[in-house]
Amino acid sequence: MSDIEIQLITEADYEEVIEFEINNREFLRKTVPGRDDDLFYHPQKLRELFEKQLAANKTGERFSYLIRNCNGDLAGRCHLYDIMRGPRQKAEIGCHLSRCHAGHGIASKALRLLVREGFDTHRLHRIEASTLTTNVPAQMAVLRLGFQYVGRSEKYIWLNQEWRDCVHFAIVNPHWNRTNE
Repeated sequence: MSDIEIQLITEADYEEVIEFEINNREFLRKTVPGRDDDLFYHPQKLRELFEKQLAANKTGERFSYLIRNCNGDLAGRCHLYDIMRGPRQKAEIGCHLSRCHAGHGIASKALRLLVREGFDTHRLHRIEASTLTTNVPAQMAVLRLGFQYVGRSEKYIWLNQEWRDCVHFAIVNPHWNRTNE
């Protein structure tokens, strides 16, 4: 196994994913939308969300991956979401790590693998990333991967009971052509 790898989630990953979400609850609430309500962590809600991610992987509406370190430990999760086909051929990218794996360069490596997966496997033309204006490490990570800054949106995302500003980045697949569709 290389330094890290990403794997599409499967039904067999359910318990490990739920444990990851619960163990990192407070840490993820700071930057990941939708986790500021305790309802998110209700067992039935977690199961429903997991099943929706599995179904979306099959239909191509979204692709959810696990990030594993060199020991095979679950270090985080990453996603290609809000996928648009047709004339756009694009997706947004997201990544979140466990508290103990943050700050060690894992997110940058996982995002590099996810961009390659998006371009090569899912044949996307464009991948976009949005971060909170205060999340400078995430901004630096996408810039190192070749993403370009495309703008800022005021009150863009609802997080922790308030609207937060975000900055946006994008990268274009230099090898994409119409026959990739």
